Amino acid sequence: MASEAIPASILTGLGDANWKTRIIALEEMATWLEEGAVDTVEAEIIVRALAKKGWSEKNFQVSSKIFGVFTFLSEKSPTFGRASIALAVGHLTEKLGDLKLKKPAGDTLFAFAEKTSLQFVLSQGMKTIETIVKPMLTCMKRMTLLRSRRRRRFWQMQPFG
Repeated sequence: MASEAIPASILTGLGDANWKTRIIALEEMATWLEEGAVDTVEAEIIVRALAKKGWSEKNFQVSSKIFGVFTFLSEKSPTFGRASIALAVGHLTEKLGDLKLKKPAGDTLFAFAEKTSLQFVLSQGMKTIETIVKPMLTCMKRMTLLRSRRRRRFWQMQPFG
């Protein structure tokens, strides 16, 4: 399905062993989408194709470009919705622990939250956070849960009226 919707040169470039070729393919994809394909191609097809090629990506520059395409799709594509977000949130949440990718991943997650809702993005991300064993993300998760418990107790003690 992706081979019918996305130009073959882009798909072959994404599968190339050379990281510079993958970046060029992603830039070509961004240009192709900006020229009008964003209105005609189903966003989920693009997200699935990038996920298939990009989740195992080791180069942070290539991953950053992939996140940029996701952000563009969330802002401009009329077919970009919860299904596309659900496919990408887990991987993006993992990358929040990567020093070089936390800003692009965070920006993309923020764009997703603007498109749907923060609650939806967080609910999708919590599934991943619960399975991550990276110390930084585990600490962040525990701090968030602790803060939410404190807030809940604070609001329960406040008299209304």
